[in-house]
Amino acid sequence: MEIRIPRLEEYGLSKKMGFLPDKEPLSRLTKKYYEPWEKIMDHYNDYVLMGRFRRIIDELPILSIEYLVSLKEKQRAYLILSFMAHSYVWIDKKPSDRLPASIAKPWIQVSEILEIRPIISYAAVCLWNWRHPFPNEPMNLSNLATLHTFSGTKDESWFYLISTFIEIEGAPCLQIILDTISAAYSKNRNIYIANMKKLSFYIEKITEILSRIYEKCDPYIFYWKIRPYLSGWKNMADAGLPKGVIYEGCSDDYRQYSGGSNGQSALIHLLDTALGVDHNPIGTLSYKTNTCNASVEKKCNFFQEMREYMPGSHRRFLEHLEKIINIRQFSLDNSNDFDVVSAYNACIINLKKLRDKHLQVVSRYIIIQSKNENFINMGLARHVNEKENLKGTGGTNLISFLKQFRNETTSCIIKSAIKPMSSLESCSNNRTIKMSLRNIFSEWNDNEWECIGGLCYV
Repeated sequence: MEIRIPRLEEYGLSKKMGFLPDKEPLSRLTKKYYEPWEKIMDHYNDYVLMGRFRRIIDELPILSIEYLVSLKEKQRAYLILSFMAHSYVWIDKKPSDRLPASIAKPWIQVSEILEIRPIISYAAVCLWNWRHPFPNEPMNLSNLATLHTFSGTKDESWFYLISTFIEIEGAPCLQIILDTISAAYSKNRNIYIANMKKLSFYIEKITEILSRIYEKCDPYIFYWKIRPYLSGWKNMADAGLPKGVIYEGCSDDYRQYSGGSNGQSALIHLLDTALGVDHNPIGTLSYKTNTCNASVEKKCNFFQEMREYMPGSHRRFLEHLEKIINIRQFSLDNSNDFDVVSAYNACIINLKKLRDKHLQVVSRYIIIQSKNENFINMGLARHVNEKENLKGTGGTNLISFLKQFRNETTSCIIKSAIKPMSSLESCSNNRTIKMSLRNIFSEWNDNEWECIGGLCYV
């Protein structure tokens, strides 16, 4: 079988920006025809404060998408309609189980063109919702801004921009992975090792960026003011939408979709795919052995479902890579080469650390906040008792699936690359090495967030 390694340009991707657009997204649809949409976005917070938002949307005319010509215009329309739709559904304590045709019809139509679900997504709030205020200066967290937020707070902007900046800093991973695949097929161990070291560096860098979320995003504001709007309407009976939402003007059937989630980031999927980290349906964890056990049958699980919430070109890029990926297999085939396997394991260890950090963030921003009382319960922002399972914006059992993802990552360590303990015992820092190895392979108990001092890990 001929192996064809893709070029990033084939899928609208780039070495510099990765899964982000090469140039910043449109901040406005300039055609006068779409002024009714833009006017709502201009006065969004005013309409919310006055309690008029649903009434204004109900009076909105149904606009055609035929005048959306460029890809950027379609992405902008999808962003606007996503914000309007989720505000309409979740803006009051009692959610609406219907979307008026003025939003529903164009939203479904533009979503079909972009090959993405008609629901708010990671693409809407993180990939297509940023600007570069000082274009002559580097893009970093001091030179990025959001186009829109639900709450009008800096906390919400910071929450989105952390992910946007992760996409920027993680962009080199795309070409590195393609080059590593090529090196593995040509059996060039030196290039393979060099590229895997680069990949490990960037995964570590992503974790460092995620750690900065605490700087300007308050957990209380996130949980009670931001998170409700990111909820979908799948498995949301507890939040007041047992059947989902009717998209008026399209059909009389209820639709159920998951909400916005970092699980929809193609960059994170790419790292898992490249390193051979398989994610199984919740509760069916099977640890890897030192063999290549990629399943040939299509998995039906959270990660696979989340790909339907990505832009179509991103999804197809991942599907292409799945057909040719060989990075883990190369390490398994060279399991006696300590440097090859160690380079692979370093990536897995750093990916596990990234998931540790994510779990810590989830604990601080969701778990702890859910235990606090609040005078307003809205959607997913509500007090949760001790016996209740906390749900993610996609309606998933939040803690169970995040723990499973971490354990599935850890299980990919190729243990044959670890030098025998007898050789380690001669080292002066023997205790440190033993602790490190124990931490890599240990299992965590169900009460682990209660066992790590003031920091809450899940």
